[in-house]
Amino acid sequence: TAYEISLGLVGSEMCIRDSTIYMKEVIEHLKKVGGEVSFGGSINRLMLGEVEELWDKAFIAKYPSRKAMLKMITDPDYLESNKHREAGLAGQLNIEVKEQ
Repeated sequence: TAYEISLGLVGSEMCIRDSTIYMKEVIEHLKKVGGEVSFGGSINRLMLGEVEELWDKAFIAKYPSRKAMLKMITDPDYLESNKHREAGLAGQLNIEVKEQ
């Protein structure tokens, strides 16, 4: 099992539209490789540490394997959807995590 933690920073109103389109499409891409969004939501506050700007959203995607994750992010259909991610987010961190 492989996990991806995604932190997003949404920009303008148009960015919100594009990030919403991306989220709807990425759920379908996850399904194609046997993955799912196992958690997602809005970030309310920072509990520990310091950042210049607080991220808006956090999601955890679960993949059956690292191979499935890499298959999804290199799929031409996903790459087309990724344009909405790039247009819709002022910033993003994707962190791969391996379950121990």
